[in-house]
Amino acid sequence: MITFIRQGHAVNLEHFGTFLPSIRTKSSSVESEANVDSIKEIRLNFRPCAELREVIKNIEFEFDITDSTNDEKEAEMEEPDDEAEEAVPNP
Repeated sequence: MITFIRQGHAVNLEHFGTFLPSIRTKSSSVESEANVDSIKEIRLNFRPCAELREVIKNIEFEFDITDSTNDEKEAEMEEPDDEAEEAVPNP
């Protein structure tokens, strides 16, 4: 996969999507000025396949506005119970 991307090819992973290498370059009206030094940025774009796009499109999210951070639940889990403290010897 890496070899093909380095060569500038798109790589399609079945049932997942396609990775597409792309570059941004400095524009020039003179062909001789177009060279490796004119490359500004190299990126790797990803396009999910139709099946994955449909999955993403239909994802449902739930948001609990009363306690969106779950701070109270985490605090309850962190509090040691009295029995556990008694089992630990006090030096």
